[in-house]
Amino acid sequence: MKSLFKSWLIAFGFIGIAFMLTNSKVLAQESPSPQKLMSEYIGMAHSPSYITFKQGIGNLNSLLFEAVIAPYYLVNLSHDGKWAMDISFKGVIRMRDERSYPITTPSYMPSMTVYRNLGNPDVYKGELLSYLTLGHHSNGQSGPVYNSDGTYNTENGNFATNFVKAGWILIDDQSRGNQLVPEYFKFGFETHLLNSEGLVDGYGLFRLNFDSELKNYLGAVRSLISGNDYRESKPDSYFSQSQLRYHMHFTWIIDNRSPEKRYDLSKQFDFSFRVAYHPKLLNDISLFAEYYYGQDYYNIYFNHEISVFRIGLMASNFRIR
Repeated sequence: MKSLFKSWLIAFGFIGIAFMLTNSKVLAQESPSPQKLMSEYIGMAHSPSYITFKQGIGNLNSLLFEAVIAPYYLVNLSHDGKWAMDISFKGVIRMRDERSYPITTPSYMPSMTVYRNLGNPDVYKGELLSYLTLGHHSNGQSGPVYNSDGTYNTENGNFATNFVKAGWILIDDQSRGNQLVPEYFKFGFETHLLNSEGLVDGYGLFRLNFDSELKNYLGAVRSLISGNDYRESKPDSYFSQSQLRYHMHFTWIIDNRSPEKRYDLSKQFDFSFRVAYHPKLLNDISLFAEYYYGQDYYNIYFNHEISVFRIGLMASNFRIR
């Protein structure tokens, strides 16, 4: 019992540190408004920190928790808020629900991203950011990649890949001066280079990614089609209430992952849909429920396909202005 309590104490200690670090920014109080907005836009689309309760419902092995810690250090590179850079130190850990509660082969995912604001109010009322990311993903192990039977060595097998991402973030910031946090669509291409043994044939080295974060999916889709902002008829109280926000992620792995060399669609797509509840008084913390299907993102476990529904706590990047 003491060991279990200690494990949960460590878990919430990790996520507590993440709450403090996730939104850390190099931004003084007297920073110009364009710089502040640029910082908020980047934080909005950044990977959140979270912790899940157990392994959820699905085909993951028994866990006490999964935690993502994603602090980042942001620097504005221009006075007009057009250029910015962040350095992120994302990590993913899974604590097994086994004797001694081990944490095996964590994912270490440092990255550096440069952003350019290409927004033109004469063309679009929102903002358009382009980005370029250089990143690394490894598990800190040096053992053989394969077991004697040809399966992947998930205990101490070496996993390492380096990647480049490039794309755009389309931000809809029609907040009318109230407390509504902007919504966004994010599109990007991803390629992996200088990979460790075993990744070339089964990991997926070329990918197209799509993310979106919205408060009203149907309203946003109608707005895109009709050109009319669905929020124009909403009272101001609508924007300052506790919020439900919806996040969708979709990845198409372009190159074939199937060991049979036939294009198996079930192995080529990742999908997740998350609903997060942001309390009015605790806007840095949210309760979320998420469904994920696709390739396991936990380093050398990439050969597994997982389907899981889970709930947890998230350190939100969506801060009320």
